Amino acid sequence: MVETGKHRVFTLVYWLIELTLVLPVTTASVKRKVKKEAIKNSVRVSDLLIDAVNGGVQEAFIYEKRIELETRALAASVVRFGKQTDQWLAASHGINTDLKEIGDFENWMKTMEYDCKRISDAICNIYQE
Repeated sequence: MVETGKHRVFTLVYWLIELTLVLPVTTASVKRKVKKEAIKNSVRVSDLLIDAVNGGVQEAFIYEKRIELETRALAASVVRFGKQTDQWLAASHGINTDLKEIGDFENWMKTMEYDCKRISDAICNIYQE
C-alpha cells in the first residue's frame, strides 16, 4: 500500500491496518511494563512488610538486652547486699559477745566485792575479839 501510494488515499484503512499490526506489539510491551511494575511494587511491599516485622523483632531484641543488663546489675547488687548483711551480722554478734563479757565481768566484780567484804568483815571480827 505504501509502495503504490494508496496509503494517502485510504488513510483510514491504512491507519486501521497499521493499528492491527502495531497494537499486539504495543499491548505486549505495555503488558510487560505493567508486569515489571507489578513485580517491582510487590517486591517493595514485601520489603516493607519484612522491615515492619524485623522492626518489632529488633525492638524486642533491644528490650531483651536491656532486661539482661538490668538482671546482671540486680544480681551484683544482691551479692553486694548479701556480703554487707553478713558483715553487719558479724558486727552485731561481736557487740553481743562484748556485752555478754561486760555483763559477766560486772557479775564477777560484784562477786569479788562481796567476797572482799566478807573477808574484810571476818578480819574486823577477828581483830575486835
